[in-house]
Amino acid sequence: MSSDDLDGPTDPTRIDVREDAEFWAGELGCSRADLRRAVAAAGPSVTAVQVWLDTTYSIAATG
Repeated sequence: MSSDDLDGPTDPTRIDVREDAEFWAGELGCSRADLRRAVAAAGPSVTAVQVWLDTTYSIAATG
């Protein structure tokens, strides 16, 4: 991993788990595994992934 890997994503609106997983996991406060699950379920849109993570973990925390 180069020092540029944590500078920011390739595309700030889409999550590429092959290129930017560590960055987005840090930004969204989740593990890389959770990030991969979220992208698989919701698609690569940052907004969609945020909603999926919030909904999934909100339900898990209350259920």
